[in-house]
Amino acid sequence: MVEQSYRLSGMTCGSCAMKIERAMAALSKVTTAHVSFGKRMLTLTSDAPLERESIEQELASLGDYGIDDVPVRANGDKRSVWMWAMTGAVAIAILFYLLQVLGMQSWRAPLFFVQDQWYLVLPLILGFATQVGLLRAIHLLAHHAGGAAVATSGGVSSGTMLACCMHNLVPLFPILGASGLATFFAAYQTEVFLLSIAVTIIGIGYMLYKYKLIKDACKTHHNE
Repeated sequence: MVEQSYRLSGMTCGSCAMKIERAMAALSKVTTAHVSFGKRMLTLTSDAPLERESIEQELASLGDYGIDDVPVRANGDKRSVWMWAMTGAVAIAILFYLLQVLGMQSWRAPLFFVQDQWYLVLPLILGFATQVGLLRAIHLLAHHAGGAAVATSGGVSSGTMLACCMHNLVPLFPILGASGLATFFAAYQTEVFLLSIAVTIIGIGYMLYKYKLIKDACKTHHNE
């Protein structure tokens, strides 16, 4: 599903908004159309991106109406990305700690573990925070680009989360009857951490690639 938003010009009353909304909803591919008279905004959702020219032609047939791209709120967007990233860092740190508590059966032991292995734990926390921030940045950029198609790295992030958390369950394996697996992870704990970091880096690279694709599409759209 694609969402496109534009500023509307030429509206003088609520009747204009209703007329435009009905006409836009009748366009081919359009699933829903909404016009906000107060905000002078037109929002369309469709199965595939709509050409700007077709929207402008339909508006011209209704009267002296026009559309402009929604301006990018750079400062607000940056704050939003940073907030999402910091929230992600805090969330993964708390999850990491609670899983360690569950595995070690102690509230203090995980703190000593992190103090000793900070060079392995910190990259995972920062990597996850970076992914969350990039996900938010991609969402905002796609919205400003008028509904450019986005494929997020949800699968990669899920894999990273799984790899990141697996070693925290090692102390529980003997209880669960998986003593052989517990021995393996205990012996290769550092390798598990390094694999998690590698998967995190791959996820970040993939999201940066998607961000660049959408940014390039946005530039092309504005230059047309």
